[in-house]
Amino acid sequence: MAVFALNKCYDDEIEEVISSSQYGEFERLVKLINQYTIDKEVSPIIFSSSVHNHLAGLFMRLVNRTIPYNAVSACDNSLSMGLLSAVLSRFNNILYCYYDGVDNSKCVCLNISKNYVADKPRVMLTKTNETRLKDDFGNFVHFLKKETSKIALWNYVLKYE
Repeated sequence: MAVFALNKCYDDEIEEVISSSQYGEFERLVKLINQYTIDKEVSPIIFSSSVHNHLAGLFMRLVNRTIPYNAVSACDNSLSMGLLSAVLSRFNNILYCYYDGVDNSKCVCLNISKNYVADKPRVMLTKTNETRLKDDFGNFVHFLKKETSKIALWNYVLKYE
């Protein structure tokens, strides 16, 4: 699901890919643990695909690019910390993807450009002193659909200009 979403958002202007996930490739990790428990050995392929940066690395191979990529995992705040990492990147064009497959599969990908682009939504990220909030994927999707003009992510507020 995440590779498909990344591919839909990808363009040649992208300078960095950042993915974030609370659980990463959790199903593969469970398979790896079960394999070790039963066989006392692990598959190198399953092991290499069970790490958090597997998605970004795999995607870079699929598009045949050698640009920087990063993976972020921050428990309940993986969405906002990954987004913050993308916004604070030293690059101007970032492809950001949040995904998780535990309980309820969810995924969102964004092209983030620090350059002004006419006819594209502009948002501002500001720090807030409000009580620290847990990330809410559903509210973030409503924000992206412009059903709400701002959203609190951890101790930041993201709002449309």
